[in-house]
Amino acid sequence: MTSVPRTSEFPAVRFVNVRFAYGAAPVVQNINMEFFSGCVHCIIGPNGSGKSTLAGLLIGMLVPQSGDIQIQGQSLAGLSADKRARLVALTPQRIVCPFDYSVREFIGMAPSPDRLNSSSKGPYSVGRLVQDAMELAGVVHLASRPFNELSVGEQQRAAIARMLAQDTPIMVLDEPTSALDIQHQLELLELARAVKQQGRCVIWITHDLHLALRAADYVVALKDGAVAAAGTPDIALADDLLDAVFGVRRGYDHQPQFVLRAQSTH
Repeated sequence: MTSVPRTSEFPAVRFVNVRFAYGAAPVVQNINMEFFSGCVHCIIGPNGSGKSTLAGLLIGMLVPQSGDIQIQGQSLAGLSADKRARLVALTPQRIVCPFDYSVREFIGMAPSPDRLNSSSKGPYSVGRLVQDAMELAGVVHLASRPFNELSVGEQQRAAIARMLAQDTPIMVLDEPTSALDIQHQLELLELARAVKQQGRCVIWITHDLHLALRAADYVVALKDGAVAAAGTPDIALADDLLDAVFGVRRGYDHQPQFVLRAQSTH
């Protein structure tokens, strides 16, 4: 996979006074957030708090009624669809494949050949990029299977591979673990950490507070379409804020923390 230089001097993504409404009812309002390269950011919040709407705004599928979204210092409104696709990739909650593509074909539609050929590292074949993405997402064994015959969890992993193959500096995951078992949830956690080490900006949208606590460098908590808290996990997931946003507290009984089994060296 091509790498992206780590740049923390200015945000990779910036929301400035963003407001969006379906009809007269505002879904998000007065949203001001910044996301940086080389970090995993988690956006959390109850159902209906506006999390997925932010993902739609970020990829240009939705257009804010007011405010501005900036990608690497450029206004999203001024970017072509092709340029947006070179900067931001999304793994959506719902994955639709209208034709009977194999997993490899489904993933292979993501890369941009002209971008690869103009890379500072020289030409990098689409086939190699797709293979790397499938290996990282753990779906090589599914390559020849029809996408629409996979389980929901397998489709989710294939969609993550497709996002990786798009090879963008900003990667957005909208509820990526909703259909994954515990092993694949933990593997995705490791993958997010590996991607951020490449200097990419990872934006992880979730309602799973346990994963947010383990995955995130920075957390934004939404409530009723507005930012209720933002900061490191210890700050944004403090008991008083969890109580205000979710109506829960952490609790202090000992809880097991699951980890991936160590890989055999034999």
